[in-house]
Amino acid sequence: MKDSMNTKNFPKVSILMNCYNGERYLHECIESVFHQSFDDWEIVFIDNCSTDNSGEIARSYEPKLKYFKTNYNISLGEARAFGIDKCNGEYLMYLDVDDRYHKNTINILLNEIIGTNNLVVYAGHRNINHSGDVIGKYKPKPKSGKIFSDLLSQFDIPTASLIMNLSKYKEFGYKYDKEVKVSSEYNLFMKLSVLNNFKCIRGEIVDYRIHADATTFQNQEYASRDRIFTLEKIISEHPDIVLKFPLQFKEAFARADYYKARTHIEKNELVLARKIMRKHIFLSLKYMFVYSILFFPETIRKYIFTKKYNI
Repeated sequence: MKDSMNTKNFPKVSILMNCYNGERYLHECIESVFHQSFDDWEIVFIDNCSTDNSGEIARSYEPKLKYFKTNYNISLGEARAFGIDKCNGEYLMYLDVDDRYHKNTINILLNEIIGTNNLVVYAGHRNINHSGDVIGKYKPKPKSGKIFSDLLSQFDIPTASLIMNLSKYKEFGYKYDKEVKVSSEYNLFMKLSVLNNFKCIRGEIVDYRIHADATTFQNQEYASRDRIFTLEKIISEHPDIVLKFPLQFKEAFARADYYKARTHIEKNELVLARKIMRKHIFLSLKYMFVYSILFFPETIRKYIFTKKYNI
């Protein structure tokens, strides 16, 4: 797709950035958008009451960056919802302030979603460290269509490397749920995938930063609650869906229990962790393995969980 500027007042793509004290990597993040091969975009920047220099850095990129500040610090889901209401693009993308796009990220995703009935298109990403060095890759399996059952078994949508038809999304009526604490994307995209077409394409098109300040795995208990809340919400709205995907729902609830068990493991409450995981040992070999790990010596157990076994 060639560069083009929309003749209307609205951009083709809105890029939503939610920020709380993200000054360390913010210049690099924003610059990765300004260096895109496609330039019909806006950045909608939500300053979630940062106490560092994030606001000043962001405002230096106006007017293509539109700056908004919340009245008080709110959850990520609330911040996403607040930001989406400010987005004017036909399509929506996300970029967290410690990540960065590749030069053709927007082009690649637009080419896969324009002219299709897909609500969401996503891809993989490279993992980078605090210095920006590549330390791994995340490669979700390509698939398309009604992929709800696949997402029940393995939710593999990375927010940083997706694009969503914002016009269709607003027509559909689902929004970020304020009751969800840490798994807002899981909640939203699982609900949307029940009735809408999604597509996962090959390739790593974003750099996703993994560093000591990241909070991805710090809220396991909330992640468990959020997943159960989401699954029960879907079942209440689509009562027959469990009959259609019984094994996939068992896997999804087992994953939620795994997150709950991890909170007990981290507190060395192994009896409680074993009790939670025991009921899933015949679901698959991986859960049987998790259960067996809980009887290993602590040093071996920690090594496996942190280095070798991440389900």
